Amino acid sequence: QEKLDEMMLELDHSVQKQKTMTDKISAMEDQERSRSKRSKAALQKSQNALEQCLAVKDSVQKENSMLKLQLKQTQLQLQTLASETPLRLKLSEANATVQKLIAEKEKLNSEYRHLKEQNELLRNSLIELKCENDELRKQISGKPKIMVTDGQLEDIDAKYASERAAWHKEKEALQNALDQATRHSPVALSDFDADLHHILNRYLRAESYRKSLAWQKQYFLIVLAGYIEEEKDTVEKLKKCIVPKRTKFSSPSHPNKFKIVALTRIAVARMQYLVSHRKNSRQATYKTLQSALRNARSHSNQKYVPSNQRHPVLQTPDVVTPRRRPLADPGTPGYVSEYLEHFNKMQNRIKLALANNNT
Repeated sequence: QEKLDEMMLELDHSVQKQKTMTDKISAMEDQERSRSKRSKAALQKSQNALEQCLAVKDSVQKENSMLKLQLKQTQLQLQTLASETPLRLKLSEANATVQKLIAEKEKLNSEYRHLKEQNELLRNSLIELKCENDELRKQISGKPKIMVTDGQLEDIDAKYASERAAWHKEKEALQNALDQATRHSPVALSDFDADLHHILNRYLRAESYRKSLAWQKQYFLIVLAGYIEEEKDTVEKLKKCIVPKRTKFSSPSHPNKFKIVALTRIAVARMQYLVSHRKNSRQATYKTLQSALRNARSHSNQKYVPSNQRHPVLQTPDVVTPRRRPLADPGTPGYVSEYLEHFNKMQNRIKLALANNNT
């Protein structure tokens, strides 16, 4: 019985092994089927892609042949056009006319912009005139009406005529006095640019001296503060120097040398920056002063213009070339007052120029 039991167990094991083997075989068959299906699908895809590539190749070859034919036709057309000289002349003339038209169009556009700007200026002047007219009307309406008779009108006309004659006489006297003053005065009005340039140079020189003195003052204060702080150290070193014993003074180390070199380089760079800044500020102030002088000259040279002509479209400023002229002797008593007067005038003109530029 034991042997039978063992045989039965062995049979069961063999049956189980056979089942597992059959399961593995079925799984492998399934895998092989799926692989065959995949390979068939891949083959079909590759065949389809090959067919598409062949079709594309045929279409490209056809297009290439068509393009070659078109190229030959265009070459023949170009040869015929090159042989036809009058057509080329006509084309060149047409190109020249087109370029001329483009240039004329640009000129017209620039003129149109210029006219547009003038129109805007005229509109602004009209608006200002309307505002002035409205203000005058309001003032006239606000004033009480006075009834005047014919006799009173004659008296008023006579008064106005006498006042006008007196005003003309005063004007002529002032004009004569001004002419005499300009003739006898050693300073010419045209040399005001040179005076102003000289005053500006003196002012900038004084400003640079002031800045240099401020820097020297800071340097001396720092040095004195260092001396005060290190007074004890200096006294001790002097005592040691008085002693006959020789003390070995340590030479400055490499980091201290590098620090000294760096500080000197920084000081040189700062001085270069100050010099360049002074030059730039001098040029800028000179330009602003020149523009202010030109505006002042243009305003002074203008004659009286009526209210309907106070807003010209374009104004050409009078450019006066500056001429250098020696100023009065600094030792004279009126030199400082003249200098201050010129300096105040210069500041006022700079303010006016800046205000005009901002507006």
